Parts: sequence; structure tokens; C-alpha cells
Amino acid sequence: MPVVGRMLNMTTEIFDIADGPLLQTFFVSPSNNMCFHGKCSYYCDTSHAVCGSPDTLEGSFAAFLPSREFGNRKVWRHPWRRSYHKRRKAQWEQGSVPTVDAGWCNPAIFLIRINL
Repeated sequence: MPVVGRMLNMTTEIFDIADGPLLQTFFVSPSNNMCFHGKCSYYCDTSHAVCGSPDTLEGSFAAFLPSREFGNRKVWRHPWRRSYHKRRKAQWEQGSVPTVDAGWCNPAIFLIRINL
């Protein structure tokens, strides 16, 4: 399934149906925008939140990843990923980020046909 961009209403599409741990991460920012943050051990707090304007987000969402029986897939490490390590820096933090023209994405771009 392709990844698509869309507008998301945080109130009706997330907050109203959220429960438990996710619901506890919602808050209203000083700018009166609805925000929430993740639940993890790194950067999951109000200073690293996702905020709407005031409760609308625009983004891209991947909705479906088929099971492996429909086609093989491989994981490619993203060059701009975070290291989350105190002493080991990520590639982009060392100043050696591949350019778009370097063809980094080429091996990751492929199409799997699924007969449903």
C-alpha cells in the first residue's frame, strides 16, 4: 500500500479514541495547540512532542505493510537515523551525510504486486 499525505484531526482521530498510556501523553501547549508525545526511554516528553495547529496535523502515513508471504523485503538503515548513544555519534552528526544524488534511496525503491 502506498504512503500518502493527509490532514489529521488530532481530536477526533486520535484523542477521542485513545486510552491508557497514549491518552496520558496529550496536553495543550502554551500556544493553545493540542500535542502528544511518545512513550519511550529517549526523547519522549513534552519538549519533544508532536503538536497540531491547533489540533490539525499534516503528514504522511503508512497504513499497511503486507506479510512476508506476499514478498520478501529488506531493511535499509536510514542515513539520518539517531544513534541514541552518549559516545557514539550518528553519521549525520559526524558531517558525513550522503547527498540525495548519491543514489542512497535507489536500492530501497521497489514495487511488490499483491493480488488480493
